[in-house]
Amino acid sequence: MNVEKSEIIIEREVRNVAPLVADKFVLTDDNVMRIYGGLLQSAKRVCVIPHGEDSKTLETAETVLREMAEERLDRKSKLVAFGGGVVGDLGGFCAAVYMRGINFINVPTTLLAQLDSSIGGKTGVDLTGYKNMVGAFHLPERVHICTDFLKTLPKREVSCGLGEAVKTALLDERCMKVWTKYFQGKDKTDCFALVESCARFKESVTNADFKESGRRKILNLGHTVGHALEYLDSHEKSHGEYVALGLLAEAAIAHDLGVLTKESREFIEKKVSPIVDRDGRKLFSKFSAEEIARAATADKKNSEGKISIIVSERYRQTEFWLTERELAAEAEKCLSNL
Repeated sequence: MNVEKSEIIIEREVRNVAPLVADKFVLTDDNVMRIYGGLLQSAKRVCVIPHGEDSKTLETAETVLREMAEERLDRKSKLVAFGGGVVGDLGGFCAAVYMRGINFINVPTTLLAQLDSSIGGKTGVDLTGYKNMVGAFHLPERVHICTDFLKTLPKREVSCGLGEAVKTALLDERCMKVWTKYFQGKDKTDCFALVESCARFKESVTNADFKESGRRKILNLGHTVGHALEYLDSHEKSHGEYVALGLLAEAAIAHDLGVLTKESREFIEKKVSPIVDRDGRKLFSKFSAEEIARAATADKKNSEGKISIIVSERYRQTEFWLTERELAAEAEKCLSNL
């Protein structure tokens, strides 16, 4: 079943979630089930997977698909993905391939999922350590965001979301104003305005370029080096932390190549540095420039042997391309000082 456009609802309270799951197949993880299992009592069946990136595999997808088949789901059935980015990506992928596609509803419960990964219809699982190497574009019919879910998030999950939030802020001036206000504010638990601005921006970009043939590529800002570090570091940190490191690294490389002005590089560093700790920066010396460049060659944005890097200057984006050797040379030159 193909959906042309997702309905995206953003609210604070979680009370409207329970009716969404009634008589539906629900995919969630053990953490979410422990905290919010009471909302799922009316579900047809609840499939619970272990939390974390290690569950985002073809093997887990097969387990979920078998449970869907056991429940006799048909093409008119709907899957509800109730959880963070792993649950959303995995659930969307299973919905995309089951009987060649059924509808699904995404109920994201983490900051990263609410402001980024739940929107736009990218689904998938990891393969040989690389993120989302197997997947499909499959829009949920609805994304139902309730920011009150964020009140139970551990600090690391909040940090994960902030990496994607500052990325979005660097792409859009309105989002940057909201990001700055949030970061300067005293109440870091109220993320409603941050989620709404980032989610609506991503919605506008993905509605205009669903299959990532043009403008949607800007959403990969920070992700080329970020994904490379995430692969090399075996996902020890959160995805958003790697994205933040990728933003710093790619800004340094772009400035060295003359693609980015000094003022713009300093602006990016000023906005990103507060959410990157000293331990995170150690990754730039933990892995060699050659290792980082080699890992980047597996990025899905690459073409004809060239590595794609997106850079944003004054909310205008540019894509430039490097060979593996060129990226290794730039990484050797630029990353040791970060």
